Amino acid sequence: AYHGKHDMGENTALVTQFANAAQPAFRDVLSFPFDRGVSLAGAIAFLFYNLSGLNSQGVIYALLAVLLLVLPAGSVWLSGQLSAAFTEVRDRQMALSNTLVDSLTAPQEVQLMAAGAQRSSAFAAALDALGLAQLRAAMRNETSNQFQAAVPTLLQVGLVLWAVFVAGGDAIRAVVGIYLFVPRIVQPIQELLGFYTRLVSTWPQVERVGRLLDASPEVTDAGKRSASDLDNYVLRLENLSFRPEERTIIDDLTHTFESGKITALVGRSGSGKTTIFRMVARLFDPTVGRVTIGGTDVRDFKIAQLRAM
Repeated sequence: AYHGKHDMGENTALVTQFANAAQPAFRDVLSFPFDRGVSLAGAIAFLFYNLSGLNSQGVIYALLAVLLLVLPAGSVWLSGQLSAAFTEVRDRQMALSNTLVDSLTAPQEVQLMAAGAQRSSAFAAALDALGLAQLRAAMRNETSNQFQAAVPTLLQVGLVLWAVFVAGGDAIRAVVGIYLFVPRIVQPIQELLGFYTRLVSTWPQVERVGRLLDASPEVTDAGKRSASDLDNYVLRLENLSFRPEERTIIDDLTHTFESGKITALVGRSGSGKTTIFRMVARLFDPTVGRVTIGGTDVRDFKIAQLRAM
């Protein structure tokens, strides 16, 4: 069922491209924030001490609020926009890969059906869509980087002017504190936000890798019977129905295939011929009814034993 929903191009991109993005994200997601968090806490403490001699405590709290709330909040919002853009890039990459694989898996059919121009046009359209998605992602990424760079610089300049011309108390100590420790607060914040930005830009790929790793087979191997338990090999379909995703492919089918005889199933494409034997081999199970061999439900066999028969 999984391979019916996800074709070769998508799976190829998932394994060869997305996994490479997921590995460093999993590696850094704990170590990087902890390291920068320690630096951030120390710098905040020193800045708070150096500004404590000023008359206006409200300015100190406003400064910390901008550094610890406004800058991260704005960056997180921009990162959300960035994540959406990179999700679109991921989807366009998979669409491009699918279009290419659809053509490369059957080149003779493409030529015999005179479909070369159509396939070329489809590939060009997918390539254009990917290029536009990458352009949007690049513009949003640059916007996020410029925001993170501009806010601390403007804040630092404004605070120095305020400390020199407006503030009372130990203004010199305040200026020294602003120059020395605002950058040391800003740097780990910027690095953390940069890490978050990188993480959200690769997260659409990480998400797909995780979804694949967490996927479990639809068919469970809970049977215990083997071929040696059978007296005969009569294959019987009993009130068999198969309705995947609200579509009906087989509806209430009952038939017996006698042992030792050859039976032909004839029907148009999509009528369920292959589906029947996929259920016999338990590539997936029927929605309703059962398949038996020698009177034993195929779900009662070990899958390896069943497919060996």
